[in-house]
Amino acid sequence: MRVELAGRNILAQGVHLGAADTDMMAGADGPMIHPDDVAKASLAGVESGMIEVLADDPARFVKAALAGDPSRLYS
Repeated sequence: MRVELAGRNILAQGVHLGAADTDMMAGADGPMIHPDDVAKASLAGVESGMIEVLADDPARFVKAALAGDPSRLYS
């Protein structure tokens, strides 16, 4: 779908993050990104024409790990 929309000059952006500090995550332990920061990262990506935004360190870790040995994800 992203390729088809790009042909019409429409950006379809994927935004990836670990966990966001929202009601749905209330009570969960661990680091969380503030929803405002996710929105800011997405908008900055739109301005830059980015088709993919990695909003926080957990998202960047997973993206990097997917290109390598998958056993890293389980250690």
